[in-house]
Amino acid sequence: METEEELVAAAKKIMKPLEMKKNLTDDSKKILSNLCMQLCDITREKEQKDEGVKENDGLNEIEQQLDLIQDKVLSWERDQAIIWDCGPEEAYEYLKAVDKARKLTESLERLSLNNGSEDTTLLRRAHDVLQMAMARLEEEFKHLLVQNRQPFELEHMSFRSRAKSTATISTTYKHHAKNIIHVNLHK
Repeated sequence: METEEELVAAAKKIMKPLEMKKNLTDDSKKILSNLCMQLCDITREKEQKDEGVKENDGLNEIEQQLDLIQDKVLSWERDQAIIWDCGPEEAYEYLKAVDKARKLTESLERLSLNNGSEDTTLLRRAHDVLQMAMARLEEEFKHLLVQNRQPFELEHMSFRSRAKSTATISTTYKHHAKNIIHVNLHK
């Protein structure tokens, strides 16, 4: 069996003519496609073996990240202050933590699907943290809407609506003015 260095050298020899030749025959394309598939299979097998070793380390790292995110979310759950009232930096940090929670949850979902894992404790915990954070963001959004609502005023209407309203007001004013003049003349 050839060593890894010999395989790399052979691949480099193949690459040189390929770089020079732009048009390949169908047979050449088929052979190269098969070679590519074999190399991908070899690479995939090696990555899966490496992932098995790294999986426990990866889960520990994910759990540590989730702990940090959970601490951030829970600190705001205990505090009744509005995040946006504490300044843009704090709001940005909270949103960043929520985004990390979302990404961790997605990663755990993929891991769970790929491994067919029955142990979903970490995934459920990530979902719970994300759900808490989303509920808090919903409350924050409602607060922002209430704080920034504007009363209904004529200048906030569209041009078309304003034109109709002005015409109605003008007609009504003229009608009342005629009635007042008519009443004053008959006295």
